[in-house]
Amino acid sequence: MKKAGWILSTLLLAVTALGGLYNSVNELPDAETGWQLAVGYGQIAYGVFGALGVVGMIRHRPWTVTVVIAWAVSSAFVAGIASFAFHDPAFAQPDTGLGVAAAAISVLVVGALVSWSAHANTRPRAVDAPVPPAA
Repeated sequence: MKKAGWILSTLLLAVTALGGLYNSVNELPDAETGWQLAVGYGQIAYGVFGALGVVGMIRHRPWTVTVVIAWAVSSAFVAGIASFAFHDPAFAQPDTGLGVAAAAISVLVVGALVSWSAHANTRPRAVDAPVPPAA
């Protein structure tokens, strides 16, 4: 089960890294508002953090947890603001706020699961710790 979580988490980081970097390059030149620019820069952030997270997950480095948390926060930021940045910047539609909150919270939940997987797969193994002498 632990290996399956590692594989899924690493794949999710890789896919979002590629998607974020690709989308930011295509969307930033067309941004018309500050919020749309924030979405583009947020995509760059989660793209870079996702790529670093993939490297850390593959190499089982402890710093991966911090990078994955940064990936989760930047992903949730983009998920939360993208819906109103591009479609309803004035919150004129009554359900825009609910959509913003639902998107951000759902991405944070996934981010927490990936962070947990990074923690479980990058911490030192129990066999690496010294065994206390028997009394």
